[in-house]
Amino acid sequence: MKKFVVASLAFMAFAAPASAADMPVKAAMSPIAAPFSWTGFYIGVNGGYGWSRNVGATTFTNSVAQVFTTTGTTFDGNGGFGGVQAGYNWQAGQIVYGLEADLQFASIKSDIAGGVTGFADVYNGSRKLNYFGTVRGRLGYAFDRALIYATGGFAYGGLSQSIMSPNAGWNVSTNTGAAGYAVGGGLEYALSPPWSVKAEYQFIDFGNHALAGCYAGCGITLSSNNLSRQYHTVRVGLNYKFMGWR
Repeated sequence: MKKFVVASLAFMAFAAPASAADMPVKAAMSPIAAPFSWTGFYIGVNGGYGWSRNVGATTFTNSVAQVFTTTGTTFDGNGGFGGVQAGYNWQAGQIVYGLEADLQFASIKSDIAGGVTGFADVYNGSRKLNYFGTVRGRLGYAFDRALIYATGGFAYGGLSQSIMSPNAGWNVSTNTGAAGYAVGGGLEYALSPPWSVKAEYQFIDFGNHALAGCYAGCGITLSSNNLSRQYHTVRVGLNYKFMGWR
């Protein structure tokens, strides 16, 4: 009897490991990928195209009370620009909000040309947006790596303008700063955790301003009626997010 019990126990001891070896093994759990986050500091570059609407006929008045109305056309302004941007995003759920500043070097030019009512003189004028920048807030909604956003804030720029009468020999020019606002929106997509691309539209309004200058040793001044300084811009850009800035 004792021999039978001992033999049974020995058999069970050897059989248990074999049975365990035959049992199915549970697969190891795969690590869960962390969700993409837009939070962090970023810098980038961009380039695009800008244009301004036709502002219509232009009237010039000089300081001796002579009024000249152009019979030509104020042409639409257009041209390219390129620059840099930097900003910081915060993400709460799918809501993304942040601040962005950008600076653009531009060549967006508007021209005035034509005759003058009642006079033989011909006048030409031009206005060129040489640079502009913005400081804006951004508010968007994220679909993982895709971000749709609206943006708006302060805008500034530098314009050069000139008025010339080839017949009378007048050629006056001025440079002036401009301030206003910018609003727009865009789409940004993350190619990888640090890199993203974007496409954006902005409407920039610097208010109304006159073309102005002086001639004859500044003894006589010449100025136009107020002309709108509104610009539409479209751009594409590339951003790099610093992963440690959270």
